[in-house]
Amino acid sequence: MLLNEKTKILNDLSEAELRQDVIIPLLNRMDYYYPIENHGQGERGKDIIFYDKDKMGINRFYSAVVKKGDITGDISSNRSFREVIYQIEQCFNISYKNVYEMDEVYVNHVLLITSGRVVSNSENSIFETLRKNNLDKNITIINREKLIYLIDLHFASYWDQNVESKEGLLIQKKRIIKFLDDVLSKFGVSKKSVEDLKRQLLNSNYDLSIIKADKLYELNTHGSFVTFDEKSKKIPDYLYSDQCGMLLYVFEEIREKLRHVYFDVEENLERYNNIIKIAKPQEFIDYFNDNMRDDYPFWNNSFGDVGDIKSEIEYLEMGLNDIERFDKYLKKNRIKDIYYKNCKYLSEQSDKIQKIINACIASKLHLFIIESNDGIIVISQSC
Repeated sequence: MLLNEKTKILNDLSEAELRQDVIIPLLNRMDYYYPIENHGQGERGKDIIFYDKDKMGINRFYSAVVKKGDITGDISSNRSFREVIYQIEQCFNISYKNVYEMDEVYVNHVLLITSGRVVSNSENSIFETLRKNNLDKNITIINREKLIYLIDLHFASYWDQNVESKEGLLIQKKRIIKFLDDVLSKFGVSKKSVEDLKRQLLNSNYDLSIIKADKLYELNTHGSFVTFDEKSKKIPDYLYSDQCGMLLYVFEEIREKLRHVYFDVEENLERYNNIIKIAKPQEFIDYFNDNMRDDYPFWNNSFGDVGDIKSEIEYLEMGLNDIERFDKYLKKNRIKDIYYKNCKYLSEQSDKIQKIINACIASKLHLFIIESNDGIIVISQSC
């Protein structure tokens, strides 16, 4: 940060902000003991009180007289050197109660701190006046330049709280982007989808929104969508229909195409936001047929993604009807539980089964498929 920027920050502070936000934290970081604001009625010139220990371990008591702006020779100003001298003399001449040891103590040293300059001959006048009472050796004047130096040395983070540097902002940006990468990767989102989302997030005029349906989450930056959490899917990935193929894949493809169709259709976003939250295929189809099929962009349109969506929803609906009829058949023959157990088992063991088949082919072994008493299929091999 440039010197003129730091100067402006100090100039804009009130006297109370200068004491509370700058001087007291600065004294703490300079390892002084217990700096306390003492400003107000009964302060006797002591805006801040604190202490230190010398090399012999003896306490030395300090007070700070804190002023906003320049200290001048103008006798009408509360920042005139006469007013300042009066406060300094009060600091030395009037004791105060040390709350930590509950005894009366006198100040050994005074810091005169200002966020401005000590103009013209004011500094010399202060020392000359205090010299008459041998107090000049026990005062330190800290003007704006010295204060900035001390903040840079002991409390540099103060500047960061006010104005972020470009380098700092770039570091934060990279850290946030990396965190977003890690989070989405943990949920199994593809690298291409992550890159699309980041590009939209960084360049879009719209805020990131999160849509949640059951355990399904979708990040939306008005045009780029990422859906994650595989556990949310309502259709097992082994259900197949001759009418449409793998139901889960068809359903997911419809959802993806629907996103693209609705990208630039602002007036339909409410219905889009409603339907995209629906995680059950039949409810999805019912909502589409009741609320969207006869409206733009689907009415009288059979081309591109729009036409594909309408056709694939019809195939999905036929596939669901197919599965429903087959489900009734399984129930009627009392084999539904066995059928689905075997489907689930075969799906879970597909990698192992493929390895067994490959091993049998390589070793010219015979493969046996045996049905156990509880209906579970067991695969074994023999020479």
